[in-house]
Amino acid sequence: MLRIFKKLRSVIGNLILGFSRVELFFKRPLPTSDPYAAELRKSGFIRLNDRTGLSEEILHLFSTRLEKPEHLFRDINIEELVKDKIFVVDLSNEILWKYVFTEDLYRVLAAYFGGEFYLRNNVCLIMNKEGGAAVGSDNKHIDGAAHACNVMINLVDIGQEQTCMRYFLGSNNWNYFGIFPNMSKIKNSLIEKYKDAKFANTHGPRDSCFIFDAGNGLHQKQIGKDRTFLLINFVNNKSQKYLSDSRGPNIDKDAFYYSLDTPELQELIKKSPFNNGAFDCVVKNLPMNP
Repeated sequence: MLRIFKKLRSVIGNLILGFSRVELFFKRPLPTSDPYAAELRKSGFIRLNDRTGLSEEILHLFSTRLEKPEHLFRDINIEELVKDKIFVVDLSNEILWKYVFTEDLYRVLAAYFGGEFYLRNNVCLIMNKEGGAAVGSDNKHIDGAAHACNVMINLVDIGQEQTCMRYFLGSNNWNYFGIFPNMSKIKNSLIEKYKDAKFANTHGPRDSCFIFDAGNGLHQKQIGKDRTFLLINFVNNKSQKYLSDSRGPNIDKDAFYYSLDTPELQELIKKSPFNNGAFDCVVKNLPMNP
């Protein structure tokens, strides 16, 4: 019965993904004059303005998290990662609205998507440890969403010897508007096509900010020394957040996907440059366990 349920969930997920790609076909974004968005469409990878001051503030707050009753950080307990740690950064954390959800990020994403887009899940503070267990992102892959952009912000200096994300430039330009694609077949063909392609890495000083097309472009984690960074996922379709998640069965999905709706959070959203619905997938009135 469990096997049948998993198979059914996979079929439904692929149908949703297929229809999302059909929707994209009829909503191709118009040409953009924004240079960052234009480069993002061309190569799939850009470095945006640095978030100067973010790392100092958020790591200081993180270091005092056990003294605070607020759910500003939540450990989502992914047992499979062993040494790596992932903490959810709740949307009520004002630091996010000061440094992350800013006018320049909104302008690039709005121009790139050419329409509505949504935060898929809570912001994650991720600590990669040297010698951590292997995970799927260590391999060349495409994220499981029809149109997804990831934002990575370094919270420590990331040099050549440290873990980073590698992106194969231009690999986002395959025909991702096809209907019901065989993602495994597409991934293998992309790996072959772009095996000698130029690539970009997320190396850079603390507060460096990178955006890449994760739903269409080939990328992979390059294993090295310790790394700490923020990861923010945006998608163009609300339904994509309900596809089966690759982070394993032990993930606390409520903690990962949702932030508690409060008047204070609504005020932060209202004051931000992002459109009103951009955070609808995440803001939910759920009781959070301590």
